[in-house]
This record gives sequence, C-alpha cells and structure tokens, in this order.
Amino acid sequence: MTQWFEGIKADIVDRLENMEGREIYLCDLGFELTMEENVNGSWYCSRARAWEEIAAHVEEYGEVAEYMRDNFEDNTNALLEPELFHVKAMIAIYEQTFNAAVSDFDEWNEEITIDAAFIDRVREALEDVDFNTVF
Repeated sequence: MTQWFEGIKADIVDRLENMEGREIYLCDLGFELTMEENVNGSWYCSRARAWEEIAAHVEEYGEVAEYMRDNFEDNTNALLEPELFHVKAMIAIYEQTFNAAVSDFDEWNEEITIDAAFIDRVREALEDVDFNTVF
C-alpha cells in the first residue's frame, strides 16, 4: 500500500506542476486536481483496469467507500460498477490527501498562485500525510 499511496502523492505534485501559473482559491484546489476525470467520469477508461486496482487495494478502497457513504451518501457498488466507483474513489483520495497536506496553510480561503514555492510547500507537507490518517 505504501508504494501505491506514495504514487498518488507524487501524482498530486505532478498535477500541481502542470497547473503552475494558475490562480485559484486554495480551498478549491483539491477538487480541481481531478477535474478532468470528474468531467469525463473515468480514471483509466477501462473497466478491467479499474477492477484490477480495486482488487489490488481492496482494504484501502473499502475505507474510501465507507468515507463516501458517510460523507456523500454514495453507495456506488465497486463490484457492479468498478469504473464509476474507482473514479469517485480516486477523486476522494486526491482531494482528501491534498486537503490534509494543506490544512495548516494560512491562505485556505484565499486566492493563490500556483508557483514553484507553493508546490515545494505542498510536496513537503505531503511527506507527513498517511493514508490511514486521511481515511
């Protein structure tokens, strides 16, 4: 699980680097990181690949499913709709992981510019974020 979650944190940084120069409210940025997937409704555009990832990390996705149920009344069935469940779960994972990392940033309700210094702050803050503390 560690390698899987470390990959997610690294991808968050990569996505921020692709957004460099953009101005956005910090409180909205966690959701914006996955806007493309949220719009097209797929992470991999492959039901089989989504199912494989869910199966490989079934305990973690179980925690995320519980979070989605408790916070959004979302009961998407991973067995019947693996691609839909996977994209919703990944959006939740990215958003909550990012938000956990920046929760102590003073500018939470302010518009920020994504620049190298900000990305470095996020990268450093992500080092202390653990899946089990997020979900």
